[in-house]
Amino acid sequence: MSFGKIGTTTGGGSGEINTASNVNTQGQGLFKQKTAENLEFKGVKAGSNKIDISDSAGDNTVAIDVNETNLDKYTKSEVDTLLGGKSDTSHSHDDRYYTESEIDTQMGNKSDSTHTHASTDLTDSANIPRLDQVNNFTEFPETPSSAPSTDYQVANKKYVDANSALADYTIEKETGNCLNFNGSNNYINTNKTISELGLDYTDTFSIVFSHDFDKITSYIFGAQENSPDYKGVLCNVSSAGKLIFNFNYHWSNERETWSSADGAINASIKNVIVLTHDNSTRIMKLYVNGEEKTFTKAVTGSALSHSCTNAFDFYIGALNNYNDSAYQPIQGSMYGFGVYPKVLTTEEITGINNGEITTGASIFYPMSEGVGTKIYDVSGNQNHKTMQGTTTNIWNNTQDNLFYNNDYGFTNLCYFDGSDDRIVTDLVPTAIGEIEASFIPANVSASSGGVVILGCTEAGRCYLALKNDKVAAGIANDSLNVIVGTTTLVSGNPYRV
Repeated sequence: MSFGKIGTTTGGGSGEINTASNVNTQGQGLFKQKTAENLEFKGVKAGSNKIDISDSAGDNTVAIDVNETNLDKYTKSEVDTLLGGKSDTSHSHDDRYYTESEIDTQMGNKSDSTHTHASTDLTDSANIPRLDQVNNFTEFPETPSSAPSTDYQVANKKYVDANSALADYTIEKETGNCLNFNGSNNYINTNKTISELGLDYTDTFSIVFSHDFDKITSYIFGAQENSPDYKGVLCNVSSAGKLIFNFNYHWSNERETWSSADGAINASIKNVIVLTHDNSTRIMKLYVNGEEKTFTKAVTGSALSHSCTNAFDFYIGALNNYNDSAYQPIQGSMYGFGVYPKVLTTEEITGINNGEITTGASIFYPMSEGVGTKIYDVSGNQNHKTMQGTTTNIWNNTQDNLFYNNDYGFTNLCYFDGSDDRIVTDLVPTAIGEIEASFIPANVSASSGGVVILGCTEAGRCYLALKNDKVAAGIANDSLNVIVGTTTLVSGNPYRV
């Protein structure tokens, strides 16, 4: 801002000494006019809030200053901070990122996450686990599928073929031993109540079973009181192929019925069924062969608000009151039945549909024994049961090469009974350059002679055995040379030698 000079030059009067004028060439002059002998001047005010004007009475001045707080500006530190987050115009990304070519080179040295290795790919023997480092079933190779003979193991036991070759195989869901129900009087009594299995209306649970029924009009499982209340939980299939699941507190006054559309279940077709009940939402869902089906609820009488549990045992293949003509047991084959105290995830349902046994069940019967009448529970809860009613011709033998052993559960490992089970390879010692065995010993304390894992009893014999809690290896020409391992073995643990 500029100010004109105030002086005695001639201005608005005619030569009086008390006149004033603005002589500035720029800006705004402060002299306004002379009235009589009074010289009148303009005041000074700020044009915006960015200027402060104040009277400095002490020295008879007017102070004019910039009000920095009202300026639209960055401070030096703010400018420095902003500049610190910017790159120089000449910067390059090459020192921070890989180029496409560099990434292609790096990825070219990697394997897919799904890749596998054959046993022949092992070249570093120093890194093969020692006897005391292997303790997982997944370390063991799978053996090929083939029909057993009398020289090998009994039905449902896996074995190595005449060439001792190991091969991979896949168990298809359509194959496998399965349990036949005659539609009349055979069933499995779990000897567990609805409450003990966690199947009440107030519980969260999943039920899994797979089947191909000859006749679909039947009751598949459940436990129910007698008339008039019929309190319980039960599941049946109508003649139209509708799957029906009932929670009953009272049949006519307080009942919840979940039903699929007609045709959800078909006769003589393999179906994998998953029923899930989420107590937090009171929603029941139905999956058939991995596909979710429409499942709708109907309420009879008032809404269900009481427990459905009773004192009766839960049956598989029938209801506990199956001898009532109104409750026809199933007729056909069942490939497995399980109860889980949880809602199964999509991944778990997919696995079950592919024939896998998901962990965490309260009971699970694979129904793959193929012989006898005992039905084994592989959930880990040891709820093994015996088929009730007619027990002849109860197995449909489609041979899946899986078996159940009391000590090791449901596995695909080869089991030897310690008596006369054996595998004859037709190999002679001179044809063997290296021998290896993976095994789970039931008895490691044998002393006299030891327990032979593999070997040849002809002249020039060689063998691998267990003796006094150790592994012993022997080879003989005229005299027997024996090497005894130093690792103390534990019964029930898997090892590789």
